[in-house]
Amino acid sequence: MAKNTKAISFEERFYAIFFLMILEVILFYLSIWSFSYHEYGLGFALAGIGIIFILALLSRLISRLLNRYKLGSKYPRLYNRLRTKDHELYKIKTTIESFKQAENWPNEAGYQADLYNFLKRSFPDAKLEERTGASRPDITIKDIAIELKGPTTDEGINSLPAKCIKYSKYYRKIIFVLFSPKFSQSNFIEIKKGIEGTFPGRTIFIIK
Repeated sequence: MAKNTKAISFEERFYAIFFLMILEVILFYLSIWSFSYHEYGLGFALAGIGIIFILALLSRLISRLLNRYKLGSKYPRLYNRLRTKDHELYKIKTTIESFKQAENWPNEAGYQADLYNFLKRSFPDAKLEERTGASRPDITIKDIAIELKGPTTDEGINSLPAKCIKYSKYYRKIIFVLFSPKFSQSNFIEIKKGIEGTFPGRTIFIIK
């Protein structure tokens, strides 16, 4: 049976290396200071350089540990704050997750209007079906596209890659909101993996 491994994201590498670089800079200055002012300065300096080298090698290991212990599933709010450099994006995501539809809408049009009005309270820049080139996402907030699907069937899931191709030309991030899911889980996982591999760090999936 093949082992299921998860690719290390850019953000995980970035933060692991970023924190290690801070430690490296501190150790570097301590090494210089000890070399200049301490009786055993040369030894301290060499030890500091050795530790810096080891920390550099540990950067990828730390990234793997973040995945192995599934920080995202255990501490989702903390994980999202660390991964998301754009706090407005994080706020949009959590706002959509907290949204409760006024009624059980049977189609996208009702859900779209309901969600748009809800987002507009917190994000005055939200726009409905703004056309850019040949692209017209359901909702946009600045450079973030929000695409709705629902009731979400396999046909709707299969259309997501085409949306990514079109929207990625004009929008920095694409949030897919999939409400009333009626799709095959295996099909969704396959499509999601393909999208995340082709457009790394550009998409967010929210199932309602």
